Amino acid sequence: MDMTNRLFKNIPRVPRFVLFTFLFVAILSPFLANEKPLLLIQYGHFSFPAFSNNAYTQLYSETGESENIRTDNINWTEIKSDFVLRALIPYSAGKSDLANSNFKSPFGKQFKDTNGELSEIPFRMRHFLGTGNLGNDTLAGLIEGTRVSLIIGICSMFIALFIGVLLGMLSGYFGNQYFKLNRAAFFIMLLLLLPAWYYCFELRFTSIENSFRDSIVFGVLNVLFSLVFSIFFIAVPVWMISKLKLPVFLQGSVKIPVDAIVNRIIELFLSIPRIVVLITFALIFQPSVASVVLIIGLTSWTSIARMVRAIILSLRESNYIDAGRAIGIPTLRLFRKHILPATYAQLRVFTIYGVASAILAETGLSFLGIGVPPGTVTWGQLLFEGKENISAWWLILFPGLCVFLLLASLNTLADSLEKK
Repeated sequence: MDMTNRLFKNIPRVPRFVLFTFLFVAILSPFLANEKPLLLIQYGHFSFPAFSNNAYTQLYSETGESENIRTDNINWTEIKSDFVLRALIPYSAGKSDLANSNFKSPFGKQFKDTNGELSEIPFRMRHFLGTGNLGNDTLAGLIEGTRVSLIIGICSMFIALFIGVLLGMLSGYFGNQYFKLNRAAFFIMLLLLLPAWYYCFELRFTSIENSFRDSIVFGVLNVLFSLVFSIFFIAVPVWMISKLKLPVFLQGSVKIPVDAIVNRIIELFLSIPRIVVLITFALIFQPSVASVVLIIGLTSWTSIARMVRAIILSLRESNYIDAGRAIGIPTLRLFRKHILPATYAQLRVFTIYGVASAILAETGLSFLGIGVPPGTVTWGQLLFEGKENISAWWLILFPGLCVFLLLASLNTLADSLEKK
């Protein structure tokens, strides 16, 4: 709690309120907008349909008999029950309400279909922010889009942080002179680069994608596991070869210009407009939330790497680092205890800016109709639908307002931390 107070105390009240509101909506989105009841009591039998992702739901009749029915085939408004507790918005994101299809305005007349007869919809069941072409509720889409946007923004930055900090540390600390391998170890390292990528990422992509579907935390951990395992896959054989007694020719040392290699990679990414890189990767990968997280994470690390490199370059030759080396402190401990803490203040600022940038990138990809699969509702997807019918102003105004408020609040948070 004390850390939270220190983080948010210098932020103006309005951006702080906006940030907490978006976080609250993202966490509780399945229970704020859902066509399934939160609680259903049928003739003494309790069930919680909104908390289940099963394809089938068990319903009960007056005689107490139960029947498993496909969830997609249930009209939850017509279920007979003793008590039902519905979500605040009784519609799921992306679900069609055909009686209110073809872009119903928030202020226009809305209808419900009762056995083929259209009647005006009750106030409780209205689409308060209008509908899309197929009758999908805009407010439910905004709520779901908040969850998806924050998941993509935060998780992609975890990947970008891992890559950026790792490469920035290696580049800044070792430079072009300090990292040396014997010729045999260098040859083995080159030989293992492609197999490491193939076994750690190419073969595991389906597993990574499935883990994102089960839990976003497991998805990020799965990606980080692949990154760590790929490094381990290369480092262990290289280390073992470097310890062997080899012929004189193979024992000759090779200087690895780590700083030059990392800088050339960064320059390669920066030389191509980011939107082109994002679109290229999006067309290569199969559309999914996992692939969007990977795409944005793999293209967002360059600024972090440059910042970490600059800080470590200034610390590398300082007296206390030289003293640590002289008394035999291991390199890993120097990083953990002395070098990395010096980057924390800048890292948190870059991370918050990065989350905002990732959300904007995802919105742009969805607006272009690529990235996330068609069934996933995002702010960009709502904007894309609004582009198809300019008269449906609510599909442009409300998602655009959400993007503006969230990005402005995140940038305000980053600015306040930067001024500390």
